[in-house]
Amino acid sequence: SRSEYLDGAPPDDAKAICQHDSWVILLDFSMLLSGDQDLLEALSRRFDVVITAMSQGTAGFASFEAYRCGSLVRRLTHTDGKTIQEGSPLDAESEIDLSDFYFDEADHLWKSHGLPSFLGVPPGPVIGLHLGDRAFTQLSVTSSPQPRPWWKFW
Repeated sequence: SRSEYLDGAPPDDAKAICQHDSWVILLDFSMLLSGDQDLLEALSRRFDVVITAMSQGTAGFASFEAYRCGSLVRRLTHTDGKTIQEGSPLDAESEIDLSDFYFDEADHLWKSHGLPSFLGVPPGPVIGLHLGDRAFTQLSVTSSPQPRPWWKFW
């Protein structure tokens, strides 16, 4: 699994969908969509502006990407203590120190588009959920499992 939130257990792809004002926010816990530039460009062709931000404290990683009309216009990636810049600077970048780009700076750029902070509690309410399990497509079943109820008490 690519998602620490799922602790290595199926499903290995989880997304929650929220809305904030005119934005649809896709929380990509498995970080599969966030790393797929072709898919993000396709979303941008359809919906015009697509913004992504990711952070992973243990790995010392933070990124911010902006797409418009199907093209990447800005990417900032911080890893291994270095920040890599691609594309043209955004107006909101004049308010931050890119030599120290990390969580707060990525969040500042995210919020400059009218989005709520991605560093705190996820926006809500959740209006949709996608769970995909790619692991089962690679397994061969040798015996018929017992049927399970669709519900579970916690």
